[in-house]
Amino acid sequence: MSEAAKQAEIVVTPADEARFAAIAEAAGLFDIDARKNVQAAFQRITEELDNPSK
Repeated sequence: MSEAAKQAEIVVTPADEARFAAIAEAAGLFDIDARKNVQAAFQRITEELDNPSK
């Protein structure tokens, strides 16, 4: 987890990722690779928290 995420007290567990992926897939928001998409999204969020774009 990134330092910025820790400071913001953002904790995303594997169970959180799985739950989000299941909800998103059920809602038709992601394809069959929902878990990979969710992991990539969390990675992008973490990177943005570490290095905010201006």
